[in-house]
Amino acid sequence: RLEQALVERSDWFERLASTDALTGLANRRTFERMLELELVRAGRQGTPVSLAIFDIDGLATINHERGADVADDVLRQVASALAESVRLVDTIARLGGDEFAVLLAGLTSPDEAETVAQRLLDALKAPFSTSGRAVHLSASVGVAPARSRSVTVANLLADADLAMYEAKTSGKGRYVVFAPTFRKAAAGRLALEEDLRSAVAEGAFQ
Repeated sequence: RLEQALVERSDWFERLASTDALTGLANRRTFERMLELELVRAGRQGTPVSLAIFDIDGLATINHERGADVADDVLRQVASALAESVRLVDTIARLGGDEFAVLLAGLTSPDEAETVAQRLLDALKAPFSTSGRAVHLSASVGVAPARSRSVTVANLLADADLAMYEAKTSGKGRYVVFAPTFRKAAAGRLALEEDLRSAVAEGAFQ
């Protein structure tokens, strides 16, 4: 009995360490580990793999206006809706806050990732209900295909983040597929921000 209890406790700690406490989905650490393994497998077999990152639009407003408990309830419903919409071969995780990620594996073509991304967006169109009130949400989604066998987890996450930023700034409620030009645009924004900071510090504005 003691040995069985220790095994069960070990399993419980493992689940606790690998899942998001609020939604029950995989957490960021587990997702990154699974993404790394999938990239290795895809590199060996030459099969397409993509990453989609979801940022839920408007959840911060719900948190401020209706409280953290309501926002948490909405997050759980969002997680359930997304989990029901992914394919069996996909892996979904909550990266933190209102950000989710889906590892799109077993693709027959890179374009299939866009089809899945749109289906996940559609899953968020129906209103969610909490405390007897309807909540309407949308999401900004960045899709990043693994374009080479040497791509790393960090590279793919950064690419998906840039694509998500593009989706958010170009209208929200949509997905955008990463393009290499996004990196140049991001570098330009960073350089401009640094220039503005320096100008303010030096009193260069009139």
